[in-house]
Amino acid sequence: SLQDETEEDSPPVVTKSPDLAKIQTSLLPGELPGYTGWARPVYSLAPTFEIVGASWRDPPNRWIVNIKSNGCNLNQAEHTKFFARAYGPAIIMGRATEYEHCHYDIAFDFFDPGTYWVEIVVTFSHGQIPRHFPLFKTSTESYDDPAYEGYYIPGFPQSLEVEDGNVATQQAEHSKTCTIQDIQVSDPHTEPGRWVMKHRPSYDDVKTTQNMTEISLDGYESGGNAMGAMLTYHLNSGCTIPKHPPNIDQKTVVLFVGDHTFRAQHSYMDKKHSKQENIEMKLVTNSGGMFKMSDEVYNQISKFSEGAERKGASVVIIFNTGLHDIFQLCSGEKATARSQHEELSKEEYTCVDHYKWLLMDMTSFLVHLPSNPRVFFQTTNAGWPKWGNYGTAWMPDKGQPYPLSPDFVLQFNEIAMNRLQETFGDSITILDGYWTTLARPDNRLVDPHLTSSLEHYLVHPGHQVQKAFLHTWTIVLNDILSQQMTPST
Repeated sequence: SLQDETEEDSPPVVTKSPDLAKIQTSLLPGELPGYTGWARPVYSLAPTFEIVGASWRDPPNRWIVNIKSNGCNLNQAEHTKFFARAYGPAIIMGRATEYEHCHYDIAFDFFDPGTYWVEIVVTFSHGQIPRHFPLFKTSTESYDDPAYEGYYIPGFPQSLEVEDGNVATQQAEHSKTCTIQDIQVSDPHTEPGRWVMKHRPSYDDVKTTQNMTEISLDGYESGGNAMGAMLTYHLNSGCTIPKHPPNIDQKTVVLFVGDHTFRAQHSYMDKKHSKQENIEMKLVTNSGGMFKMSDEVYNQISKFSEGAERKGASVVIIFNTGLHDIFQLCSGEKATARSQHEELSKEEYTCVDHYKWLLMDMTSFLVHLPSNPRVFFQTTNAGWPKWGNYGTAWMPDKGQPYPLSPDFVLQFNEIAMNRLQETFGDSITILDGYWTTLARPDNRLVDPHLTSSLEHYLVHPGHQVQKAFLHTWTIVLNDILSQQMTPST
């Protein structure tokens, strides 16, 4: 029969066993939730893009995709914004550069060989510069800002094989313990580190109770029973991150000055350093933004600094002001509130100028503190991503507004860094909060009691991200200790 002949002539089917080692140490396509599929406008420039070329460039670990749009308006000043990432053995974020109007290079720097899943998504076709915001200066009613789009450009997603010869050589650096230079941010557009796939939890990893079907909150926060993948944060310099914080010999008061994301960070650090007798950690909250809270913030900092001086303690200040300022000063949602303040409702008002003024006021205050504190600034974390932990996402009938997006935050980080470096020069250390959080929207705050306003909690980093910040802080403490041990001249 035809069936017998076909079976006789057909070659035997060989089932190839999966590479279990790769599966254990690599994120597979689709394992990270995508940046598509939410409520979004119909119109987008995404379909008008095409891939012009892709190649490895110098440095040899840099892969660049060149794309152009055939539908953008050459006379418009707006610039398209993208979300670009590659994930596999690590999560690598892409950086977009417009080298000619409507033409962009998307660059990825790889440090770990293997197979990657590359995604390039248009987030906003017409990403206006922050100086244009708020869009309606004198509005007394809330209005809608440009909404997130989230469409792949044609040709993506796609897989990319990264060979050993393409990745940066770091072996020589592995014996070096990380120092403050390894974590100091000098360029807001450059990642200081990356998330590397460690392993998938085994039976023993998740066996925390006798009832193996029980859902563990600790396991969920760490990835054990959430994404099912454990990742660790590595610095791109290849140095070794110290595992344990040093013992500080001199009395030191550390002031965390920031919003609710800093509250969580302060709580995490304070708990981890609870046995350190000479370190006292204090929280000064500016939730609501420095626009609303500056007087109270200055009073609190002064009180803690004076108390530290009386104890003979040195003062360290790590601060951030960003998300609340952006929301209050720039967003259409807060137009009604701004209309109640004369200086915020003038035709010439821009949220960028007001933010610069707030930073200038803050830095002037810090410079003139009698305690002469060591000052650190942590860049604002990557805004409100498109998804968080399970059950936490933007509502299907609500588009994400541009001022609350990572794209907008990145531009404000650039403004903040320029202003701070003008004032402090080399005496301020800038730490990363943006790139560390941008790559991990899957690791967000878990609050089992939260029943409403879920999108607000997308902005709060989860357990793994806080642990990465802890490693950064350990390096900072090592630097503080080394300075305390250096005789003053």
